[in-house]
Amino acid sequence: MKTTLRNIVRAILCTCMLVTGFQLDVHAYKVRHDYTIQLNPNGVIRGAWKHDVKTSAKSRGARVDRDRDRGTIGPFSAPYSNSKSVDSSSGSLAKAEANAQITFTPTGGFHQVDGWAAIANKGQWARSYAKSVAAFNVGVRKPNGKIKWKPSWKVDKISGSARVGRDPVDLTLTDLDTGLTRSARLFEVETKMGGAGSSTWENGRLQLDGYDGSFSLNMESPYLSSPGGRMSLAYDEQGIVTHSEDSGVFDGLLPTVGQRALLDLQIGDANGEIDLDYDFTQTGDAFGNNLDLSGDMGGDGMVLKTGDHTSTAQDFSMLPSSPSTVLHGTPFHHVANGPGPGATMLFDPDGDPFDGFLRLTHDQPGEQAAAAFQLTSPNRYDRIDAEFDFRMQSADFNQPGGGMSFSLLPANLYGEDGPIQPDLGAEPNLLGTLGIGLDTFNDPEDECFDCLGDRANHISLHFDGQQVGESRLLDPFGELDLLNGEWNTAVLEVQDVGEGALISLALIDGTDGSEHHVYQEEFIEGLAFQPMRAALAADAGNGSVAHDVDNLFVDFTCSTCADFNGDFQVDQIDLGIWHDAYGNGDFADTDGDGDSDGRDYLQLQREFSGEPFALAASVPEPTTLALTLLSATIAAVRRTKTA
Repeated sequence: MKTTLRNIVRAILCTCMLVTGFQLDVHAYKVRHDYTIQLNPNGVIRGAWKHDVKTSAKSRGARVDRDRDRGTIGPFSAPYSNSKSVDSSSGSLAKAEANAQITFTPTGGFHQVDGWAAIANKGQWARSYAKSVAAFNVGVRKPNGKIKWKPSWKVDKISGSARVGRDPVDLTLTDLDTGLTRSARLFEVETKMGGAGSSTWENGRLQLDGYDGSFSLNMESPYLSSPGGRMSLAYDEQGIVTHSEDSGVFDGLLPTVGQRALLDLQIGDANGEIDLDYDFTQTGDAFGNNLDLSGDMGGDGMVLKTGDHTSTAQDFSMLPSSPSTVLHGTPFHHVANGPGPGATMLFDPDGDPFDGFLRLTHDQPGEQAAAAFQLTSPNRYDRIDAEFDFRMQSADFNQPGGGMSFSLLPANLYGEDGPIQPDLGAEPNLLGTLGIGLDTFNDPEDECFDCLGDRANHISLHFDGQQVGESRLLDPFGELDLLNGEWNTAVLEVQDVGEGALISLALIDGTDGSEHHVYQEEFIEGLAFQPMRAALAADAGNGSVAHDVDNLFVDFTCSTCADFNGDFQVDQIDLGIWHDAYGNGDFADTDGDGDSDGRDYLQLQREFSGEPFALAASVPEPTTLALTLLSATIAAVRRTKTA
């Protein structure tokens, strides 16, 4: 008995330390580039700055908070300096910040991106991305010159995150008399880091401790007259090299396959500067002396911090060099019917080069595609909150395509992982499945008398193989147009009420941010809460329509799972039940894993309140709550001992 009491008290004391304050798990990045330009100018050097700073944060039960600032400033004459900053916050549980700055002079300068992302124990998602491109343009007399490039970066060593960075240097030379144009990428470095990996590059010293990612450096342009070469390294989750390739000045510097992914190299001169000598005549082209030289010197950084893997989360982030591989998030499978390439991960050409999206159907009539996500919450829950961005683009108003849908599929019928049938489209009528349809085509059986020819614009609810209730038609001119070509957002809430569930759905218009409540607490009888997995699907129908999805988050939460005696309170009585069940049975099992253990106690702690849920006016402070639980447990143990 003493051992049991000691273990319980130790668990509660540890919990006291956890609940008295949130410990943010922070991950940061910093990428800076100092540069010197040595040219033969024939005019005033002018510059431009392209920046993109973006953040997002998400915690359980809250919507995604996003912020972004992007644009191009210039042309301007040197000297010039500027900075941009954004941040996102989801309460105190998920936060992110991103910054970019530039200093531009006639002979050089620097630009820098930095940021961080942090989550606490209930934080779900935090992402920071920053990009800076310093561009210059100047008339020159000769087709050769030098750029001294000094890259530096730092990424922290914190597990559970993905970090990436890129660093290209591009030049374009144009003969204004003949129109001859040649472009060269003189330098490019890209790194991806996951797990406990870290890397720094300061004053020419490159250090890397690689886990779950890759590193590459390329200086192989045919227009480089200074020594060049290439490094390419890939490493797995255990930090072991799976691919190693080096050449030129880097020959023999990398660890080989099977070794630990560790680097400690001096690159450049004693100051860390790399000479990028270029000569556009090296391939035999003849240039005059009336030339225009333009250059782009970029820097990207991104950190993605995730937690709470009982939620489904996917923003389709990926490396530009590997567009079929997601950096993080819930795994998914996609299948397709009909013509077209099927579901494809793509980038916004003018946006964040790491932030992809999933295109389900492209622009060919007859396409059907679906993406099914892996089961993430096999435990017990009584509420589902889902949010995702969607975009439908059609070149012809009168050829609207079929539409798209979101579904929650029971794992006992459709498995915990793997693909599903792609013909969900805008009518997700599958056995046992809850779905919403976003329909843009007026089928004859719909009898939509308010629709414009073949063009519909309605939303429908579906459960257990059929539509439930009436479709809700939105005016595409006065409300929200599903085919507006913008990123719209769907917000779905599903609440268990015993004999079924209450469904609420809101759509946020990407054109003006207006919110449209399509369903409010719509009752669906017979909907049982069991382990479910999310799916998205689209049907191009007879139209040439692109259906895109992005930023999917699905929270599975339990608000009354610790009410063991069914009196709509979670109080000392339930704590006593948990104590009696601890290690002895499953009658205080909150997560459906078949026993009563410390995880069930933590769920009880989250729900603990001395009053009925419907009447509760306040929630105890964390310290008070933990001490109350501790006192109640000791009292319960004493009562047991006395008995």
